[in-house]
Amino acid sequence: MAPSIIVSTFEGGYQPLHALTGLAALRDAGHKIDFLDIYVNGYNIERLKDYTTIILPVPLFDSLNSAIQLCKDLKEKECNSNIVMYGQYATINASYLSKSYAHHVVKGEWEVPLVSLLDRLVCIVEARHHLKAFCL
Repeated sequence: MAPSIIVSTFEGGYQPLHALTGLAALRDAGHKIDFLDIYVNGYNIERLKDYTTIILPVPLFDSLNSAIQLCKDLKEKECNSNIVMYGQYATINASYLSKSYAHHVVKGEWEVPLVSLLDRLVCIVEARHHLKAFCL
């Protein structure tokens, strides 16, 4: 699987600053991470399924609806990626999102916890890869 991607769903029709703050924090920490603004570029579910982790910023109510719809589309296509959400509306709706749509929801300030979470997820993926190689 490919590395992680931040997918901006909707940030009020403006520049996706919430997504970019997460992107900058993760890249500064050394993570290889891609970026997609689906409000501008749309998305291809089959391409997104190639990512190990899909990170969705949810700063607005409209982005919440868009993120939920994307999660439904991913689930329908049997996507096995880790889904992570962060941002104001992810924080407000953390219980609901973590029960139905996201594997992880970062509450409150997101830069440091997001980096820490991705560090751990990368370690888990690498450990599984090494375990598979060892068992062969």
